[in-house]
Amino acid sequence: MQDKEIIKIIQSGKNMRKAVLALYKSSYPAIRKWICYNNGIEEDAEDIFQDAVLILIDMIQAKTFKQAATLNTILYAISRNRWLQTLKKNSRIKNYEAIGDHMIANQSPKIEEELDRVLTFNIDRKKEVQKIFDQLPSGCKELLTDYYFHQLKYDELLGSSGLSSEQSLKNKKSKCLKHLKDLLNENPALKAYIHHQLSRAKEE
Repeated sequence: MQDKEIIKIIQSGKNMRKAVLALYKSSYPAIRKWICYNNGIEEDAEDIFQDAVLILIDMIQAKTFKQAATLNTILYAISRNRWLQTLKKNSRIKNYEAIGDHMIANQSPKIEEELDRVLTFNIDRKKEVQKIFDQLPSGCKELLTDYYFHQLKYDELLGSSGLSSEQSLKNKKSKCLKHLKDLLNENPALKAYIHHQLSRAKEE
């Protein structure tokens, strides 16, 4: 199945299983090989790939989506980044720069250029997210960052929040999320991206 057909299916939201199976068939073997080559196992590859597919679907369904590379390359880039994050978090290896991209070199002469474009897109998107967070009141910015990305629990946040109860803290978090949602109403693509990042950050 060609990229254009897969993108069309995902954008329509119909027959998604067909699109996902096509992505699995075309992309998973190479990603599995790379992850297993770099300190991973089959189960790691499956988890990372499923996560990458969800991120790709979010990207494609965004109204501002522009295909900067082949879908295989995008999935590879996402999978590679998330696996490096996992390795770093679990301290499985010390020298992350030493991890090779032999899978890229063996696929296409232009693959590295395509990957650079994808990574640049991700960097730009992160800059957009930072700009949005900078518009939040300082208390909200700190609360959402600590809760989702530093993964602090409510009892750990109470001391620095100045609030008297866990329920009050939950209420504040809800108001902060609403404020964030209001800031994103005119940018649905970024809204979907941030929503996904917050969800994944809390699950990790």
